[in-house]
Amino acid sequence: MGRGIGPALLLAASLAAGCGVQAHLGPHQAQLSGGHNGFTKVEGYDQSLTTMGFAVYDATGMILAALTGAGSVAQAQNAGGGTVVFRAPVPGLWTMFEYTVGSADGFDYRLGAARMNIHTWQLSDAEPEHKLGWGLGFYGVSYTANDNTEDAWALPLSLAWTLPVLPGLTTSLSASLDPLNPVLAGGTGGEYWFSYEASARLDWMALDWLGAFALGQARQTPADTGETQTRDLYLQFGLMAFFGDRP
Repeated sequence: MGRGIGPALLLAASLAAGCGVQAHLGPHQAQLSGGHNGFTKVEGYDQSLTTMGFAVYDATGMILAALTGAGSVAQAQNAGGGTVVFRAPVPGLWTMFEYTVGSADGFDYRLGAARMNIHTWQLSDAEPEHKLGWGLGFYGVSYTANDNTEDAWALPLSLAWTLPVLPGLTTSLSASLDPLNPVLAGGTGGEYWFSYEASARLDWMALDWLGAFALGQARQTPADTGETQTRDLYLQFGLMAFFGDRP
C-alpha cells in the first residue's frame, strides 16, 4: 500500500500542471511548386481536400520524457547496444503534439508536429489572458501522389500574441520562421528557401475545462533542399478539453 503512495502523489502533482486533448477538421488547400522530380506530372500540383486529426496538450512533462526515453532506446538498438537514458518528467513546459491527415483523388497528406511554449510574458495585470509567447517547434509534412512522396520539415521559432475579447473568448495571432531551411536550401542553390507559418485563432471556453476553436493558417516549407516547395492553406474547427491548468 505504502509503495503506491509516492508514484500516485507524483502522478497527481504532474496532472495538476495541466494536460488536454483536441479533435479538429476543416478544408485544406495543398500545393507543391517546382516539379523537379517524379512527384508531379506537370509543373506544380494543387489539391483541395478535407483534413482531420487530433492534438495532445501536455504540461506534465510525461510525454516528452517518454519520447526522449523511446529515442534513447532506438539509438541504442541502432548502435548495437549502449546506454539507455530515461529522463524524469519536468512539469510546467506546455507542449502540443499534433497529427493531421487527409486524402482526395489519389492524393494523401500527413502532418506530424510538436510545439513547445518556451516562455510567456503577461502583458496586463488586469487581463491574465493578454500575453505574448515565444515558442519552438518541429513539424514534418508529407505529400503522396502519382506513386511518389514528397516530405518537408521545419524547426520554426514562433511568437504568439493572445488577446482576450470577451469573458471566455480569446483571439491569438502567431507567426513563425524556420532559420535552418534557408541556410540549407540557399547553400545548395535551391530555388525555394523561405519557410514560414502564420495563423489566427479564436478560442471559446464554454466551461473551465471544455472549449471550441477556429483556426486559419498558411504554411510554406521548402523540400529537397529547395528544389521543390510545399504550401498549405487551411481552416480548422474543433473541440478541446483540459485537465488541471490550461495554456
